[in-house]
Amino acid sequence: MASEIGEKILVHLETTSPVDTLKLSELWLEDHQKIVGAVKSLQSLGDIIEAEQCSAACWALTDEGKSVLEAGSHEALVYNAIPADTGIAQSEIMVNHDSYNFQYYIGIT
Repeated sequence: MASEIGEKILVHLETTSPVDTLKLSELWLEDHQKIVGAVKSLQSLGDIIEAEQCSAACWALTDEGKSVLEAGSHEALVYNAIPADTGIAQSEIMVNHDSYNFQYYIGIT
């Protein structure tokens, strides 16, 4: 498998250079570590390719972060669940909102 990726890298380098292994992994839908491993294998053969290690930071939302993005913060959910004109019993809120985070912000933990 690694040799196939190595050959694919060499063919790609004939027309495109320099190449970012992270972009190759996205382009080829391959695990980035497999691409890096193939590059290291090619380097171990001698003067076949030149490679330079680069690092980059990438930020991504967690599942909870995605939930907050879509529905609002836990505090906002609690705030919006309380009718402004009449209020609501805590037990009534809990019937419709049973997630742990919602319970935490209401004070049930």
